[in-house]
Amino acid sequence: MIKRSLISLILVTAVCGGALAASESTAERHLTVKGGRFLTLNTVIRVNQIEAARHLDEGDDESALHTPEAVAAFRDAVSRGFPGAQVTWAFSWLALHDERPNYAAIRKQVVGYHKAYGDEITFIPGGYFAPMYSSRAQVNKDIQEALQIIRDMVGNGYKPKSLVAGFLSAENLRYLAEEEGIHVCQGTIWSQYGIDNGDGDGSISYPYYPSREHACKPAQGRADFIDCVNLDGWTCDFLCARRFGFEGGFNSRLGVGPIESYRNLGVDKGMAEVMAVTANHFDDAFKRNGFGWVTDCWEISLVKSLQPEVLECLTQWLQNVRERWPDVRVVTQGEFGEAWRREHPDNKGLDYRFVQRGTGIGGSEPNLEIRWFMNTDFRLAILRDWKKEEPGKVIDFTRYDLPAREPSDPSPGKPSRNWSLINRINQKHRRPEDTPVPLSVLTEDEQSMIRKHYPELLASAQMTHACPQQDLLNKGDFANPPMSVRPGAFWSWLNGTVSLERLTYEMEEMKDKGMQGAEIWDVKANRDPDKKIPAGPPFLGEESLRAISHVIKQADRLGLRLGMVAASGWNAGGTWITPPDAGMRLFHSEITVEGPVAFSQALPFPEVPAECPTRPAAEQRRSALQ
Repeated sequence: MIKRSLISLILVTAVCGGALAASESTAERHLTVKGGRFLTLNTVIRVNQIEAARHLDEGDDESALHTPEAVAAFRDAVSRGFPGAQVTWAFSWLALHDERPNYAAIRKQVVGYHKAYGDEITFIPGGYFAPMYSSRAQVNKDIQEALQIIRDMVGNGYKPKSLVAGFLSAENLRYLAEEEGIHVCQGTIWSQYGIDNGDGDGSISYPYYPSREHACKPAQGRADFIDCVNLDGWTCDFLCARRFGFEGGFNSRLGVGPIESYRNLGVDKGMAEVMAVTANHFDDAFKRNGFGWVTDCWEISLVKSLQPEVLECLTQWLQNVRERWPDVRVVTQGEFGEAWRREHPDNKGLDYRFVQRGTGIGGSEPNLEIRWFMNTDFRLAILRDWKKEEPGKVIDFTRYDLPAREPSDPSPGKPSRNWSLINRINQKHRRPEDTPVPLSVLTEDEQSMIRKHYPELLASAQMTHACPQQDLLNKGDFANPPMSVRPGAFWSWLNGTVSLERLTYEMEEMKDKGMQGAEIWDVKANRDPDKKIPAGPPFLGEESLRAISHVIKQADRLGLRLGMVAASGWNAGGTWITPPDAGMRLFHSEITVEGPVAFSQALPFPEVPAECPTRPAAEQRRSALQ
């Protein structure tokens, strides 16, 4: 009798506590991100370690690790650490369909947590790596069918506010927003490269709206805008994250995740690292950005596969957070993303700044300091040895103003692993052009881009450059110079006779031999008495433009600079060239309009300089329009 009464008391307490949390959930629909500190906690329920596709598994069978007891232990660890905390539960495709008793019980169990605590229940496609293994159309189909299963499973008109995905393509994010009406997704794992089953470095680490060109690229305007807030998978140590895979024997994913911290480093060191990373966002980043956000993923399989004390670390971490930052809210991923979306209708004004000094744990060097600057135009990272008071060098400059393109759909048996957005300089330093450089070595245009957002950075760099005691050209720079100072060449397209295959080969040779790029020069073969070089297509005709478009795309792929002589042969100018056949210049006019508003007004005729040979004709045109 005593035993039965005790059990009844425990159940009543849990339900009452859940009712309180559910009422808090209603209030959290009006969350304000600005001025707040937020922690989002996701968990994954699956059958296999990586369910890459409906009928393709990578890794171990984890069904024995998924029990109602393990799920209850996890939820209890969260509640004990942070009463009222909410969790986002993500079911894999197989976990939604598995009819074994343990999975049937878990599904009912998690629905109960939704009703008691306001937890979110959603889907994870492809075991974090859906676009690496399945076509965009197939992933969309998986999302559609799985979300319907979840709606039916929960009932009462339930609809998730977000998706947990690891990585998703831009098309999948578009589908999620426009077809499913879900506007939040954990669709990028920030800085992941050379580890697990897929790469996706190149995005920013706090919320943003992705571009239709590439999921890692922030939308540049309405034309490429996807109305789906893209969120990171779990918060990492910025210094560790700059590494490639397990470079130097360290894990580049080290941060607040349990595997990389508590399991690999031990409970004490692991907790020290997790708290240091958490503090970086809830203290320093909070001051710089006006809010702080930490996110983490604890897979249910870890409850039984790790040592018992590791789960207790989750409780202890949440208790530490609650005590040190009493204003922290632990909310679902969907609640947080929707709150950010209400305050940010687009990417305008996006400006995230982070500064972190190494923790001295697990590859986070205590003498190094990294500064990150992330906005709609670019992301920029500067690394320095702060103990030596060094000025620092650029280790990442990813430009979002440049065109970007995702990989094609994978084919059966051939995964498409690398979905990174890498162009100018990348923190993983896998290419010669990724060699760290001072800010002053960047091109004038690039410095102008940076100056527009952070003028103080360039002022500091110029002062450093002016100091005679600073040797900015070290042996490493000389042996492996940055792209901006490497040799280029005039690239003669004799008689315009080229083939796309040959053009690709020559550009790959330029890259291989360390050149920075070339200037296309469509030029006549004047000394060819035997006519060995046939006449090619007309310059800037359809075939010519096809070839030029091809090499532009190859330059983007290879990271080469590409220019073009605006003439065919030697006919750019001279007294014998009449104005209709001379080089042209495009003039434009503009009117700034603030909307939404109904607008009808003629654009003014552009101003044409007096020295322009076609000014008289332009003036006649202006008069005719007036």
